[in-house]
Amino acid sequence: MLGTIVVRFMSIVLNIAGILLVIGGTILGATLASSSRVNPIFGIIGGFVISFLFVVVAFGTAFLILEINNNLVRIARLLKNAGTDQPDDEDEHLTRQAEARNKAMLEAKKQAVKESLRPDERMCNNCGAKYKPGDYNKDAPSWTCSTCKQQIPKE
Repeated sequence: MLGTIVVRFMSIVLNIAGILLVIGGTILGATLASSSRVNPIFGIIGGFVISFLFVVVAFGTAFLILEINNNLVRIARLLKNAGTDQPDDEDEHLTRQAEARNKAMLEAKKQAVKESLRPDERMCNNCGAKYKPGDYNKDAPSWTCSTCKQQIPKE
């Protein structure tokens, strides 16, 4: 957890510093060009290119180191939990949160669909999609929802 926070924080810091360095290099290039009686646009372009290349090389290395650290933290967590069948507490918590959020969203969608149904429409019990029984073959042994491919009740 702490490793992830450090990586995110340092990523933000490196992004901001990179932008500032590129801007500073561009300004420095324009200043040097104008003081040496060269068209400032050449200094701007040169300063931008040189500072951009510096940022890419230097900060690319820093990002690589941060990602290596992040991966080492994940590997250590996996090795710690390797002997057990229990998932990591953080992963289990995130999974439960996502499942609860998805279930709540599905229930809200089903409720909204249920409220908007016309008399000739029905709703799939699995995914909440609308369907019209008149669009289905009455002689078919079963009906399948066109959205989730699960069986739906016949009338």
